[in-house]
Amino acid sequence: MSDTLLAKTTATLKKGIAKQQAGQFDEALACFSECLNYDPKHVESLCYMGAILEVKGKIDVAISCYKMAISIEPDNPFAHYSMGNALTEKQQLDAAVTYYQKAIDIKADYAYAYNNMGNALGYQGKIADAANCYKKAVEYKGDFSAAYFNLSQVNKFTHIAETQAMKNLLDKEPHNSGKIALNFALGKAMADLGCNEESFDYYLVGNRLMRKTINFDINKTATNFAFYKKIFDKKFFATRKKWGCLATTPIFILGMPRSGSTLIEQILSSHPEVFGGGEQLFLKEVLYENISQDLNLIPQAIDEMPFQTAEKLGQAYIDKLAGLSPGSPYITDKMPENFLYIGIIKAILPEAKIIHCHRSPMDTCLSIFQQKFSGVHDYAYDLTELGEYYNLYRGLMDHWHKTLPNTILDVTYENLINNREIEIKRVLDFCNLEWNDNCLDFHKTKRNIQTASNSQVRKPLYSSSIDRWRLYKSQLQPLINALDDKK
Repeated sequence: MSDTLLAKTTATLKKGIAKQQAGQFDEALACFSECLNYDPKHVESLCYMGAILEVKGKIDVAISCYKMAISIEPDNPFAHYSMGNALTEKQQLDAAVTYYQKAIDIKADYAYAYNNMGNALGYQGKIADAANCYKKAVEYKGDFSAAYFNLSQVNKFTHIAETQAMKNLLDKEPHNSGKIALNFALGKAMADLGCNEESFDYYLVGNRLMRKTINFDINKTATNFAFYKKIFDKKFFATRKKWGCLATTPIFILGMPRSGSTLIEQILSSHPEVFGGGEQLFLKEVLYENISQDLNLIPQAIDEMPFQTAEKLGQAYIDKLAGLSPGSPYITDKMPENFLYIGIIKAILPEAKIIHCHRSPMDTCLSIFQQKFSGVHDYAYDLTELGEYYNLYRGLMDHWHKTLPNTILDVTYENLINNREIEIKRVLDFCNLEWNDNCLDFHKTKRNIQTASNSQVRKPLYSSSIDRWRLYKSQLQPLINALDDKK
């Protein structure tokens, strides 16, 4: 390659990376494509292009890019690291770990590979191995705020000295995302050490910083919830009996985050007839692909659709779900926010089982406030808004129970802790499943779990999380004031 072409390629690559970091993905893709026009074997461009394709949901195409990159430069650590990321996304975690390890074998101090390998190991329940990876990541990159946060989620802090490196880094961290990660990490660390007031102060700062990055209007949310209530009323279902696809495969597990949904899925997936599907976007994908990408338009479209469309939508969902585990009689989908779409679920999948997980409002909201979510939970970062959103959720669930009586099973976290066998039997009976002792020993079930509760559900049931909010009662006054039901 000539010096002139090399300079053009380098400049265009830098431009593409800047566009990618700014979230201008189409413009970034154009830059990386231009680089490949200059040099079809430009490995960095292939890897950066693959990363954007992953964001766009085109993971298999991204993997093709990484395969090409590895074939061109077998000893390129970035290519192996990128492949590991894509395979983690596809939940092929053993293979992902192999690629991360290859990247580390080539580049021994590859902090990002250690961090992401820690994520993959954590999803598999290998918590100690994950913690060691995160420790390596911060050893090689002392300003790696995200790795400190990840370490905090799998590590039990026992000495105040363990927090000093994070506190020092927080004073120097220039990026908002890094400050958020460190404040949440220190909140967890100080809670471990019993320093509850200091812990809450860190969580409060982390949440305030996160809230500044979000455009959220609780009034718009209230309007949206009210629209779902209006469309999906008793008359809607009275005129649509046995519409949709009559498959019995799906078990929807839903409710507010941090209310026990991962625990219920772990219990059910311990049954030989159930595959734990995790948090899936299949329902939204089906609606986007067949109706509209504007969720506000979907209820009206569902109200106007003919029988054939309802059946088509239900079957499209089943086709996606069945791909997770062909041949499994039952497959769970535990996307919590599906509580909003219960009306749609019952319109297109009338035989689907729906399990609603709930927990004391105060404990639920506290746990949400102490969690730095990877997905979109815009209501979560202000105590008053969090309480107001919880009220809307409870109001909507009351509507579903009145509109669809005896079709939704409520499972209360506290009852599950205090009456384990009775509650598990109730869940199995609701799902038409025979009793299986494995469900009592759910913590021994080996499966991939990609949620914030992945370490907790690998332990026997414990009651220490009940009424935790009382440790922070004075700081939680805005939440207490906002909640309609404070039990």
